[in-house]
Amino acid sequence: MTKDISRISIEPGDNGYERLIALGVSQERAKDWARLGPKMHGTLWINGPVAVWEVHRELSAHLRIAGWTCLCGAQEVDEDAQAILLREIVEELCDDMRSRDFPLIKADSWADEGVFIDVLRSSGFEQVTINGNPHPIENDRDYSHSGWLLWNPEYASETTNLAIPAYEHQKTEFTCGPASALMTLGEIEGDPHTDFVNELNLWRQATYSGGVGHFGLASALADHGAQVEVLVSTTEPIVGISKTTMLGKRARIALHCEHMARARELGVASQVRELSIEDITSALDAGRHVIALVDLAPLNGEDTPHWLLIWGRVGDFLLIHDPWYDEEFGETWVETYVQPLHIRDLWEAAQWADDTHERALLSVRTSR
Repeated sequence: MTKDISRISIEPGDNGYERLIALGVSQERAKDWARLGPKMHGTLWINGPVAVWEVHRELSAHLRIAGWTCLCGAQEVDEDAQAILLREIVEELCDDMRSRDFPLIKADSWADEGVFIDVLRSSGFEQVTINGNPHPIENDRDYSHSGWLLWNPEYASETTNLAIPAYEHQKTEFTCGPASALMTLGEIEGDPHTDFVNELNLWRQATYSGGVGHFGLASALADHGAQVEVLVSTTEPIVGISKTTMLGKRARIALHCEHMARARELGVASQVRELSIEDITSALDAGRHVIALVDLAPLNGEDTPHWLLIWGRVGDFLLIHDPWYDEEFGETWVETYVQPLHIRDLWEAAQWADDTHERALLSVRTSR
C-alpha cells in the first residue's frame, strides 16, 4: 500500500465533535475524543480508511495514542490491511516524537483491540506492568485497559534502567499530597479501597482543613520512616490562607506552627530561602525524590494548588507522576504516569499564590 497520511489538528472549543463526525469518525468515538480539556491538544491521523487519535496535555513532552478507528463510509479493509495502515501511522507518530525531541510516546489500548495491540508490540512499544493503583474509587467501569511506552532511542543511555516508582491516582480531589507520599514511600496495595484508607490516614496527619501543608506532609512522611527535607520560600503557610480552606488566617497559621513543631520532633530538616530549579535536579542526582507544590493552571487549566511527585530526569526533561488525571476530558492514567515536562515548564508551574507567589519542595529519601 502507498503511504498517504494526513493529520488534522483539533483544539479545545474547536467544534471537535462536528469536525470528527465530518471526517468519518463514529458518533461514539467522536463524543469521547472531542472531550478536550482547556490544556489539551488533539490530532487525528488518517491513512485511507483508518484513523488514529493522538492527544496530550500542552506541556506534556510526549505523544499519546488514545485510540483508533475505521472511518465510517470509507472502503472496508480486512484486519491484515488495517494492521498495515495502522503501523504506517504509528511509524509516522514515532517520527514526529523524534522530530520534537520528546523522550517518549505512549498508547492506550483495550482488551478487544487485538490488531492495534499487535501493531504496538511489533513497533517496539512495551506494555506497562503497572505497579500501584491508577484507578479512581468511584468509577466502576471495566478496566480491561493497558498502557504502553516507547522511549526515544536518542535517550537510550538514560532510560534503560529507570526505576519507575509505583503510581497512585488520588482517590479524592484533596489528597494529591498523600497520594504523592504513597508513591515515594512505595506503600500502595493495589486495591482502590485499601489505598483510599491509606491516603486518608496520611491526609489526617497532614491536613490544614482542605489539602495538606508542606510541614504537615513532611511530618506524615517522616512518621512512615522517610528522611525528609523541606525547602520553602517563606516561613508562613503557603496554601489555605485566603483560598481553599475553611479556617481563618490565624487558625491556619496556628495549625502551620503545630505541623512545623511536629516535623522537627520527627527529624525533618528545613531551609527557608529563595529556591531554584537546581534544588530539584541536585536532589534527583542524589537519588532522592521531590514532592513539589504546583499550580495546576499551566498543566491542565485548573487554578488550584496541587502536589505531584518528581522522580527522574531525562535530558532537559523531568519525569513526574501526577496523581490527578481528568477522566471527564477522556484522560487515563497513561497521560500522567511517567509524564515528562521540560525543566523550565515544571519550574514555572512549581509555585502557588494565595497572598504572594511562594514555592515549597519536599526532598525525600526512603529505604525502598
